[in-house]
Amino acid sequence: MGDKTTITAYRKAMGETGFVVVARDPPDYAINAGVARDMLCSDNGCSDRVRHVWNEIIGVLDRGEDGPVPPRAVNAPEAQTEEDALRRFVRESNWIEGIRREPSLKEIAITREFLNLDFIAVRHVVDLVKVYQPAAMLRSEPGLDVLDIVRFGSHVAPPGGPEIAEALADILRKAQRPNASFYITHHNYERLHPFNDGNGRSGRALWLWQFWRQHGFVPESFLRQFYYQALEA
Repeated sequence: MGDKTTITAYRKAMGETGFVVVARDPPDYAINAGVARDMLCSDNGCSDRVRHVWNEIIGVLDRGEDGPVPPRAVNAPEAQTEEDALRRFVRESNWIEGIRREPSLKEIAITREFLNLDFIAVRHVVDLVKVYQPAAMLRSEPGLDVLDIVRFGSHVAPPGGPEIAEALADILRKAQRPNASFYITHHNYERLHPFNDGNGRSGRALWLWQFWRQHGFVPESFLRQFYYQALEA
């Protein structure tokens, strides 16, 4: 595993395919390029999980496959495709809200479209919520702008009105800054509660958009990642 030819092939595969390695052993790592071996392997060798990833990448070279391999999370023992990871994320987001079913094709499609946006405006979030929760409305719409008090836990969201759209636009602008905290963005979004329904799932989609921009892959679990972010906040 440690000979020069293998290391060269590994670094070549990592650099040219954009492959992303996620180590499940704590602490988690998301590593690109050849630094993966240096960070995950000791002088005594690599773990079985890293070896599995290593062999898979070298297999790409051995098979002569050209072109990029999409970034993906390796959850061991089998690697998950980006589409699998996206479906899993939407499923978990639904389950958090008590929606015990598989994600619909429309939910997957709108989440993928949302994830691929270069920037997020209020209208994009509105379009997303129309699919997630068709009857939901932005709380600045007519009929939702007169003391529409939203309470969850001990927090009372601001009343409905034109200020809701303005506050949401401000949250989205800040979310697009380089290295903006997606934990803080999610916290502010949920406290604003911009819609009369669908805030949880749309807020997690916004969180995922930021995560994707900074890390290039869909994480294994929103709850797991958010837990660690909360500890670091």
